[in-house]
Amino acid sequence: MTGMPSQSRVVSGLKTRSHQRFRTGILLGLILAIVLGMATPLLAQDAANSSPIAPENLAQANPAPIAPPPIRPPAPPQPRDIETHWAKDCIQSLAEREIVTLGDLGLFYPDVPATWADLSASLNQTFPTTEPPYQGASAVQNI
Repeated sequence: MTGMPSQSRVVSGLKTRSHQRFRTGILLGLILAIVLGMATPLLAQDAANSSPIAPENLAQANPAPIAPPPIRPPAPPQPRDIETHWAKDCIQSLAEREIVTLGDLGLFYPDVPATWADLSASLNQTFPTTEPPYQGASAVQNI
């Protein structure tokens, strides 16, 4: 039974090997970090020197940037159910100015009677107020 190692020796041997592999990995990682750290400034210097444009001529080579076109807000949706309606032009004009609101499906329903809510919403869109909303009268006024 001398040819077989004891179980404790096998376990301790595995621990030693795993520790050794760990230390080797850390050492290789440090070497790689040092080499890359030393090589990075050299690579950056080579890239700066290999530029075909001299730094003093850089302003001439790069003209002022062109401003991007202005961003336009999306056009308001047009009602889809007024193609043959007699007030098509008027409804489209009101929809472009966002005075009338469309339903969930983008429909206006031109033959349905307008409610007071529809009318007040259209008036609020047409004549926006800058004053705070009416809060009611106070019970006592000091004169």
